[in-house]
Amino acid sequence: MQDIALADFETDEVQWRVQAALLELDLYVRTHIDALTQGFIEAMREVCVQAAALQQQGEKGDIAYVTCSMLRTEILDGGNRYVAEAFDSRWFFDRKLCEVEYDASWAFGYLQRCRQEWLQAAESYHGTVKAPDIERIMLREARNFHAYLVTVTRYAMPEVIRLPEYQQLTRSQTVEFRLGEYMDLSEVVYKDDFRETDSEAVRRTLAAEEESAYRYEVFNHAHLQDLELEKVDLRYSRLNQCDLSRSVWNGAVLMGTRWESCMLAHTDLSFSLLLGADFSGCMLKGAKLQGIIAGQGTMQMSEGAVPVSFRGADVQEADFTGADLRGAIFIDANVRHTNFQGARLDQALFSFEAREQLALSEEQLQSVIWVKAQGEAGA
Repeated sequence: MQDIALADFETDEVQWRVQAALLELDLYVRTHIDALTQGFIEAMREVCVQAAALQQQGEKGDIAYVTCSMLRTEILDGGNRYVAEAFDSRWFFDRKLCEVEYDASWAFGYLQRCRQEWLQAAESYHGTVKAPDIERIMLREARNFHAYLVTVTRYAMPEVIRLPEYQQLTRSQTVEFRLGEYMDLSEVVYKDDFRETDSEAVRRTLAAEEESAYRYEVFNHAHLQDLELEKVDLRYSRLNQCDLSRSVWNGAVLMGTRWESCMLAHTDLSFSLLLGADFSGCMLKGAKLQGIIAGQGTMQMSEGAVPVSFRGADVQEADFTGADLRGAIFIDANVRHTNFQGARLDQALFSFEAREQLALSEEQLQSVIWVKAQGEAGA
């Protein structure tokens, strides 16, 4: 009898409420991403300040891990706090506490609202749906709301690692930023790595079709020219001053990747997934990007769907035929002779000065946002 009641409760009260709450949260994150990013950055700044003080006292070694953890009991008690911590190479065995509370009510407030509605709805089930059942539902659904913390964290990390408070820390050669449950499983959402990349080792691994071997990795000064690969998976990786000239990476999974001063002249990334990728300042002259999926709105924000950026990049003579570039950023980019035939450019941002350089359809011209040099936007 209780199993039937729980199944009915899931169908009639749980599933639709969670979906409605997640849709609201998704819209909130899309429209407040910058403010949410700043809140996370400030929490990281305070963690770094505490860690530096402990290092000055000789009580903490080189920082190797920074975590932001969900507190299960906090969620069940109606709270929304996470705890951010910094550890040396001993990780959890580093017991010199360095922790800051992070308010995640912007995400978990929606789940707490669901909880109150579930408790009220349970009254009509005459005791067959109990408080412990709702607690189990809460813990199960928490991961869907936690996913938005992951998105905000990834979006914020390039700013975090540039913080003076972070730069002053004594750090290990690799620093992992991880999100998960407190003293439990966590995932790497960003990695800071100072080591030189062994280009030949990377080439051998990729050539052996170990496509997912380099997710979340850092590549420094890697020479990866003239590589021909399909469906390689480098999601959320960071590439610093790497050369991929003339490489062919069709159908690659490159969502959330960060490309810093990279050379991608005549590189073929056609039909790749590039949601949230940042190519700011990179050289992509003559690159082939036909059919890429990079448009904001293609996926939910919990899956990392922030705009792709080509801010200040050289994309002259690049081919974006049929690409999904909704919301993409092309401010200050060199777009001379760039092919946007059939591309979706709704709400894409272009410098006003580039208007005469572009051969866009009338529909495309009406759908983009022209940004003037002083930061004003115009139709």
